[in-house]
Amino acid sequence: MKIKGVIFDLDGVITDTAPLHFNSWAQAVKTVGIDNLDKSFLDKLRGVGRADSLDLILKTYDIKISQEKFNELLEYKNNLYKQGLKKVDRSWILPGVLEFIEQLKSNDIKICLGSASHNAKNILTKLELLSYFDQLVDPSKIINTKPAPDIFLKGAELLNLDVDQCVVVEDANAGYLASKAAQIKCIGIGINADISIKSTEELSIDLLS
Repeated sequence: MKIKGVIFDLDGVITDTAPLHFNSWAQAVKTVGIDNLDKSFLDKLRGVGRADSLDLILKTYDIKISQEKFNELLEYKNNLYKQGLKKVDRSWILPGVLEFIEQLKSNDIKICLGSASHNAKNILTKLELLSYFDQLVDPSKIINTKPAPDIFLKGAELLNLDVDQCVVVEDANAGYLASKAAQIKCIGIGINADISIKSTEELSIDLLS
């Protein structure tokens, strides 16, 4: 079936704010005694929602905190991250992404953002890309985060398309598993997927045929 819609992840696909996330977490978790957050979390937390990210960090370091403290940490981390976002501008768009999006729009292919980030709309605005997107999935209304299929199923629904009319673009294994569970073909950047490419520079409308 002809592809009529593309659902994008945000981090590592359109831009890369993973270092901002990592630095924000590293600073936030110092308040619970983690002085040097392991660098492996830079990749471990890609595509993972905020609450699940904190849960993973605390379990790894075997730290137990109250629900109240947990919620405080989530808010503190997000405030740190928002401070970091102030420096994001159009130059943060990853190579090849704008050209790919323009190809899609000129071929009447709808595009949707399927990101767990609650700051996604703000980031797209700073990147000057918001107007290109037909739909944005609201992560606050998604109960089960990636690797559950919910966010991509919602994306297809918002585009008013069947799953076999859509393609997902992802860079995280959790995202690929989510696309697989949703039965939507996945273009994976630097990961094993239905179609695997090494970098965003290889993104092309030809991958959809």
